[in-house]
Amino acid sequence: MNARFKQWQRKIVLVAIKKLRKLERKILGITDSESNYSSLSPIGNAKDQKHYSDALDWALKNRSVKDIKNIALTGPYGSGKSTILKTYFNNYSGKDLKFLFISLATFKEESSGTKETPSPPTSNDGEKQESSEKNQLLRLIETSILQQIFYHENDNKIPDSRFKKIRSFGFGQLFGYSLIYSLFLISLYIYFKPDLLQDIFKDWRMNQQELNWIHYCSIAVIAMGIFGVIFSSIRVIGSVTLQKLNFQNAEIGIGVNQNKSILNHHIDEILYFFSVRPYNVVVIEDLDRFKQTEIFTKLREINLLLNNSNKTKRKDIVFIYAVRDEMFTDKERTKFFDFIIPVIPIINGSNSAKILMAKRKEFGYLLSDEVIEDLSFFIDDMRLLHNITNEYYLYRELLDKNLTQDKLFAIITFKNIQPQEFVALSANSGEIYKLIYSKKAEIEIRTAAIALQIVDIKAEIKRLDDLFITNLKDLRLLYIVRLLPKLKNFKDFKFNDVIIKVEDMTNEDNFAHLENNRLQYEYHYHTYSREEIRSTAIEFKFISLERLVDLKRTYQERVEEIDNLNSNKKKTLQARIFELEKEKELLRNLPIAEIMKKNVIQLEPGEEIKLEDVLIRNGYIAEDYIDYISLFHDGDISRTDYQFMLNLKNGQTMKMDYKLQKTERVVSKINPLTFHTNLVLNYDLFDQLLKDSETNSDRLKRVFDVLKDESETSIKFISNYLQRSLFLELFIKRLAKAWPNIWRYFESDVEMEDSEKQELFSMLIKYLDNTEILELSKHYDLTNKIGADPLFPQIISDQTKIQNLFEVLGIKFKDLDMTGTPAETLNYIYEHNHYQLNPRMLRSMLREFGKFDQHMFETANFTAVNASGSTQIITYIDKNINSYVE
Repeated sequence: MNARFKQWQRKIVLVAIKKLRKLERKILGITDSESNYSSLSPIGNAKDQKHYSDALDWALKNRSVKDIKNIALTGPYGSGKSTILKTYFNNYSGKDLKFLFISLATFKEESSGTKETPSPPTSNDGEKQESSEKNQLLRLIETSILQQIFYHENDNKIPDSRFKKIRSFGFGQLFGYSLIYSLFLISLYIYFKPDLLQDIFKDWRMNQQELNWIHYCSIAVIAMGIFGVIFSSIRVIGSVTLQKLNFQNAEIGIGVNQNKSILNHHIDEILYFFSVRPYNVVVIEDLDRFKQTEIFTKLREINLLLNNSNKTKRKDIVFIYAVRDEMFTDKERTKFFDFIIPVIPIINGSNSAKILMAKRKEFGYLLSDEVIEDLSFFIDDMRLLHNITNEYYLYRELLDKNLTQDKLFAIITFKNIQPQEFVALSANSGEIYKLIYSKKAEIEIRTAAIALQIVDIKAEIKRLDDLFITNLKDLRLLYIVRLLPKLKNFKDFKFNDVIIKVEDMTNEDNFAHLENNRLQYEYHYHTYSREEIRSTAIEFKFISLERLVDLKRTYQERVEEIDNLNSNKKKTLQARIFELEKEKELLRNLPIAEIMKKNVIQLEPGEEIKLEDVLIRNGYIAEDYIDYISLFHDGDISRTDYQFMLNLKNGQTMKMDYKLQKTERVVSKINPLTFHTNLVLNYDLFDQLLKDSETNSDRLKRVFDVLKDESETSIKFISNYLQRSLFLELFIKRLAKAWPNIWRYFESDVEMEDSEKQELFSMLIKYLDNTEILELSKHYDLTNKIGADPLFPQIISDQTKIQNLFEVLGIKFKDLDMTGTPAETLNYIYEHNHYQLNPRMLRSMLREFGKFDQHMFETANFTAVNASGSTQIITYIDKNINSYVE
């Protein structure tokens, strides 16, 4: 009842102190910034620990009756073992138990196999070396335990111990000792020379009684001094240990073997310590980190000696160990301990999200549910969780307030779980860094795949454009015309005694008989007296006719092509090209997270997803990671930027895709003369120059002077930068202005793919003004190139610009895609005569804008034109009759 009253009294006092401190902060206007931090140390007031406390309390109270001398709290790392112990000790109000704490937390944990180890030796030397290292480690552990036991107490509480520590004397002690020694020496001198005082004080004559009093006092001081010396000498002599005796040239060793256990060697000291000090509960933590079970055996022996010794057996000394479950194998742990308390972890990957969300609510963290759910799976320790939130708060206060808080929290989590990889990322190396900047290769692969699709589609479009016959009747007529020479003295076709005229064979049903080889034909048969009409089956098979007409395509394949042409498939293909080009454009600036999301991770059985995969795929760590891990002041540049600057000064060429962080500052620090060299050909640097083109006008002029030199380095930079530039239009304009010969060079480049040339030409037409294009045409005959391209009107969507370009360059198309060309542009070409007077163009225009007769067009072309009813075409021919005749 008394103990419970004291416990309640303690709680009331703690609450009162907390309230008073809060009132003090409020009165003084002090903000409680510390409330955003959490201590990583075990807490002493944990809730929901009653069952553990009851178990521990039962074991300690019954330690004598149940012979419980070694107690273990077992659980995974971070399960709260230290918190349970501290909570129990803080709440313990009895007087029977006195606690002594030993922690090995400062020792380096035994290697877990992460470091490289040499190959095992083939002889016993390796086993001896391993045994020696193990013994050395055990000696270090035992030494630490012994030090913590004895350094826990002052020397005056264990005066007979041979372990002596450095003593620190205060001014009062030094003054007192000096006074005592001085008094002893003076008394000793007076004893042998009693007239000393009389010689010193000549004016004061002392009588015999006074001299006798001084004499006896000096004797008393000398006696007490001698007693003090003898008393102290007894302790000093008792603490002396002889290890060797020397007799002239002979030496006798009487010390102990140095390989003996440290604890066993000093067992008398340990017995003495526990006999004079009240401790009967020894709490040992972090002993499991060394993975040496032998130390538990030694400690159990020490405990047994203590409890069997007449000096200490009445105290019922108990050792309490906090160890991990995996420390012992099989049933081994039950041999070491008399009572085991299993500890269930209060946090793991499945419930840490709940704790994080509670902290978010308490401290106002601007974190989304998604980032907490994504990362909590990797947070399975309360200390780790607290440290992550502590560092997150500190980073949040120091860094830019506009940073995405989910990203910041994710990077802090990464820093705590994989600190070595975090350091590598800070130095622009490591797996995460490689993963982030692997996107360039991935984008190149995807854009190459898209380019192949575009090439295939364009080939399909070209095949449709090359179709000479554009309707099924003409196609069937072609096959009939090629068949007739194979039929001698042909008159008519015949099927089931029904006569079919040649012109009627273009009918689908009639032509089907030919396809099925069921058709007959009538022919003239001449005799001496008269002419007869006879009929016979067509022996020339249709498959042979197909090969005669077209060796590569069957009749049905050509029918399908005409159907595709008539069903606007070409427009569909062109729309697909537009979509693919747009996809390529989007790919260039696609963040790494979007790229990684499309790569599905295939996990092996038992394999867990990696933290870096979660961070990258969800965009928590991206190309802007440097903003979240570094604190910069105005004028600062990153380490990578500094390395780039250093290489510039040393004249060393770096990769064009070398990643720069503070590009604006880098540009301002580069010597203007350096912009005349190809050392500055860096993609990030060029983006910055174009981003602030007005300020960097002079620098850009110098760089473009380098790019137009047609060197291998410049051409490589231009080709690659076109695929990734953030300011493509401005780059094209500047480049064309500085290098008017650009198209002539790339058009004649035999190593450049046709698709790449076409893409560059599209960029020039799209981004340059018509006057700028006219300037390019002075160095290359763009008029002829455009006129020979039937797809040119579809090269860009701005049809007004296209139509104006026809006037600027005087375009005359030799051929034109009538179905794919936008209607308004087609009308513009027709009305403004932007086509040549050749059979192909006349046929196309007459079909589109007039009446067209194929037979008349082929036999009486001029008559067919005049009969078409197209005034525009007739007028155009009249004005250019010489060209028409040619």
